[in-house]
Amino acid sequence: MQFVHSPLTWAFFLVLVPLVIHLINMMRHKRVQWAAMDFLLRSYKKHRRWVWLKQLLLLLLRMLAIAVVVAMLAKLVTNDKFSALFGNQTTHHFVLLDDSLSMSDRAAGSEAFDRARRAIAQIAARAANEGTSQKITLLRYSRARQGTGSGSTFSEESDTDAAAKQFEAQSVTVADLSAERATPSLEAQLEEKERSFNVTQLAVGPAEAIELAGQLIAESDDNKAILHLVSDFRSTDWQQPGDLRDALGKIEKTGVEIRFLRCVKSDSANLAITELTPAEGTQAAGVPLFVDVKVTNYSATAAEQIPIKIRSTFHATSADGKESAAETSDLPDLLIDRIEPGATVSRQFQVFFPTAGQHSLQASLPMDAVEADNHRWCVIDLAIGDPVLIVDGDADQRSQYYLESMFRPGTKTRTGILPESQPPSFLRDVAPEELERFQAIYLMNVAQLDQRALQNLQQYVEQGGGLAIFMGPNCNASFYTNWYADGTGLFPAPLTRVRNLEPNANPNLPDVEFDNNPIFDILFGKRNPFARSIRINRFMATPDLWKPPSDSSIEVMATLRNRKPLILQRRFGDGRVVAVLTTLAPDWNNWALEPSFIVVALQLQSYLSEQHLTHHQRLVGAPLQIQLDATRYRPEIAFSLPATNNGPSLEVDLTAKPFGVTEDSPLLSATLGLDPQTGSMNNQTSDSGVYEARLRTLDGVPNRRRYPININTIESDLSMPSTVELAESLKPVNVTVSDADQLLFENSVEAGQSWGEFFLWTLIAILIVEQFVAYSASYHSPSSVRAGGLG
Repeated sequence: MQFVHSPLTWAFFLVLVPLVIHLINMMRHKRVQWAAMDFLLRSYKKHRRWVWLKQLLLLLLRMLAIAVVVAMLAKLVTNDKFSALFGNQTTHHFVLLDDSLSMSDRAAGSEAFDRARRAIAQIAARAANEGTSQKITLLRYSRARQGTGSGSTFSEESDTDAAAKQFEAQSVTVADLSAERATPSLEAQLEEKERSFNVTQLAVGPAEAIELAGQLIAESDDNKAILHLVSDFRSTDWQQPGDLRDALGKIEKTGVEIRFLRCVKSDSANLAITELTPAEGTQAAGVPLFVDVKVTNYSATAAEQIPIKIRSTFHATSADGKESAAETSDLPDLLIDRIEPGATVSRQFQVFFPTAGQHSLQASLPMDAVEADNHRWCVIDLAIGDPVLIVDGDADQRSQYYLESMFRPGTKTRTGILPESQPPSFLRDVAPEELERFQAIYLMNVAQLDQRALQNLQQYVEQGGGLAIFMGPNCNASFYTNWYADGTGLFPAPLTRVRNLEPNANPNLPDVEFDNNPIFDILFGKRNPFARSIRINRFMATPDLWKPPSDSSIEVMATLRNRKPLILQRRFGDGRVVAVLTTLAPDWNNWALEPSFIVVALQLQSYLSEQHLTHHQRLVGAPLQIQLDATRYRPEIAFSLPATNNGPSLEVDLTAKPFGVTEDSPLLSATLGLDPQTGSMNNQTSDSGVYEARLRTLDGVPNRRRYPININTIESDLSMPSTVELAESLKPVNVTVSDADQLLFENSVEAGQSWGEFFLWTLIAILIVEQFVAYSASYHSPSSVRAGGLG
């Protein structure tokens, strides 16, 4: 027997209050001599024992009523001895522990995860002290994610017994405790296990854990079950918990009591680095590169004076593929003056790596509520230069000369662009895969292309390539009109013929008006001096009434003063096409002789190659797949994982297997983060940082590849619904929400027998009997006397 609120048991001394009041009233009595009372005294002595008995009963009833009220408020619970003796009753506690990133919140000076571990220890201790049979199954969110990952489900057509055995084996593997008897020795075992429990960097919600718990409960043959969710219950998961409510509802229908133990009492202020990516532009060794970093304020108040530390790691690579020792240096700090609540602020900095290789950057914020989201990594894979393909249809190749001069201005000045010139027939004869190595393709003064070349260009652009087309005297207007194909082809407009631009009567009026596009930043604005110096003499005209279809991605980027389009663009698949309806060489214009064209040409190259330079966002916990060319690389791969807690980096060895169903596949594939036997996810990619894969070619030449893996910042939002909002959002599911620091067991079946309801009905009965006894023990004049007195 025990009281949940044991401090309230001191209130049992209040049962003496009626006795004290009675004694005080006895002390107030005075003796008065009155002869007429002799007859009454003899009558009183005759009935004295009965009167005392009723008064004593009344006093005891009032004392008992107070005792029952105190026992009800203190929550008396006792072991269910009869159920244990005759029913062999077992209570099974299914405890789901949230170990996602948000549980590292340092509110009130300690991590929410520490409070969660203490709460689980309390559950185990209380269960071990019960006289009835108690079991505990403990399951962490991250482990449940592995158990319900790919390869862990069962076929509907499989044998039922085999599936049950497989499920049982899986649950034992995934669960930290599986139906363990609650004994004092289990407390020591749990304490030992909890030392190895750490909050993860995963963005994992409760869905997988609840799903697996529901399956375990369905397989269990215990008499009673209680589902404990020990978590911080952030708004990200619980603001609109439709699927979670349905899953919990199915569990509740089986008679399971559901308890939420909340480990955080209020929101915490938190900043997170949400992006670290190179800006648009050429990415080549020896060329300065701008990098964007974004910081988001996940708080209800503004943050001010936030410094951002930038650290670069340079990996120099020699011609034979060998890397020298890494060189780490700190760049000047960036400073953000103020970030409003819920806002994201971007800053840009410049980096310079003199040689090719895979170099890494790390951005860091000062410590706050969640430490892991204060760091972010990116890897910049720099080649000697960006290869581009130039196809000039002119025999003199004048356009090619001017474009190559801009991309290669001299031996001391580098743009990072490596132009490669080919005739138009190259597009017909080349394999589509070969075109993928070019960051952009330039067609200049090409009369027409055959069907094979058009198919190759279409596939190239669809897969993210950039294509720029310049007109010229050789161009066949009908070919480009057919290529337009009523808006479904690559070319963005139909053409009619070459036209002259009439002389400009107003010298202050520019020949071209440019749209607000990054390519034309230097030329934007009606009074721009660079734009006014451009003179257009001839152009390839579109039909007079033609406009880009409203339902297409075609846009006019620059317009002549006669309102005819000069430059157009369209998106096609994942790539872009830009068409300039005049020459690149200074034949129909003077633009190539103007200094502004050099800037525009470089900006155009960045714009066209943007999709090729897209950086993949790899998130913590997601499998990392690496593919190798079987004709070049050995299948052995050695992975170096990021070091945790300033310890040494972990090593994982993998063997790449043929990619696909055939053993002679030209590709080899290996995946970090997936169990090769079961296909379920493991914890190999559960930490943020830079992962390094060490490879060797068939000739034994070493090769390294680096992959940044960052946290999912959805866990950085620490806002949370109130207890009332949480309970309301889960209705009609009946959930008890409690504070983990004050673990309560009210109305708990695990405590054996709760006496709360019994005491309530007992109190009502005592008060009713007390009223009858009080009425019987008091004096009441006969009705005739009362009536006569009234008369």
